[in-house]
Amino acid sequence: MSNNTYRIVLWSSVIGAVVLAVAGMVWLANGGGQPHVYVPGVNEILADDHVFGKADSQVTLVEYADFECPACGAIYPTVKKLESDYGDRVRFVYRNFPIPGHANGVPAAFAAGAAGLQGKFFEMAGLLFTNQETWSTMDSGTLVKTFDGYAQSLGLNLDNFHADFNADVVKAKVDKDAQSGAKAGVDSTPTFFLNGVLIQSRTYDEFKRELDKVLGK
Repeated sequence: MSNNTYRIVLWSSVIGAVVLAVAGMVWLANGGGQPHVYVPGVNEILADDHVFGKADSQVTLVEYADFECPACGAIYPTVKKLESDYGDRVRFVYRNFPIPGHANGVPAAFAAGAAGLQGKFFEMAGLLFTNQETWSTMDSGTLVKTFDGYAQSLGLNLDNFHADFNADVVKAKVDKDAQSGAKAGVDSTPTFFLNGVLIQSRTYDEFKRELDKVLGK
């Protein structure tokens, strides 16, 4: 091994150790990956919230997310599996938290909100997340046509969809969600709260462990 190669390997090891140490400190500061902060108000479900599940469920999982966020798209299948596996025992709440710099994230939120006024919010959300790589880089004209195609595939009334896409009530809901997230200290997506408590779960097993704990399993 040459001296230059050795120095590169040595410094890479040092840098790697520092990164791991910093990551460890952050992990500990966040409670070792466990719930650590109760945020008042997050668990208060309002009439205009996007809710999947029964209103009287003893467990509520609130997600703040951005339709254009790759991490949100990646975790979507996990959330869907949780919905399927836990059924009426857990109610799932989606709140918009568009990230600055995601040019198509806000229009996507409007599309989901417009679909929601026809009872298809979560169906549109599913199309947006599963097709995220397709529409996230589109220009505005192509984006509108793509969202129209999704609306048609869901059997929505296109005239109503177009009107609702630009409706003040839809835009106000996105703003309201974002303000709620900011007040709760959300600074990235996805962010999850379990019964009002911030959790760091990212895998199915991590979510299951936290949900089962609250459910008393």
